[in-house]
Amino acid sequence: MSNGVSNGWARIGRWLGVKQAAVPVEGQTEPGMDELLWQAKREVEAATRYFHSVSDPALVDHACYLLEAAEKRYSYLLRLARSEHGKMAV
Repeated sequence: MSNGVSNGWARIGRWLGVKQAAVPVEGQTEPGMDELLWQAKREVEAATRYFHSVSDPALVDHACYLLEAAEKRYSYLLRLARSEHGKMAV
């Protein structure tokens, strides 16, 4: 991806309030499930705000795609967290 395109996506992400995924640094731990769930919930909230803020048909389609993707990621992480919690309880 060209630098201009990646910068554009970064600006859109900041506008939406989406935190950019950090590349793990050596010796640094990956975020825990609580942090991943919090980030995913924030992405759903940001995508919902974006959906309500656009009126151009092309952007509405884009907003629908972003919202659906964010909701699916959040649902996936919730299922994963419940599955892991169930395994720990046994």
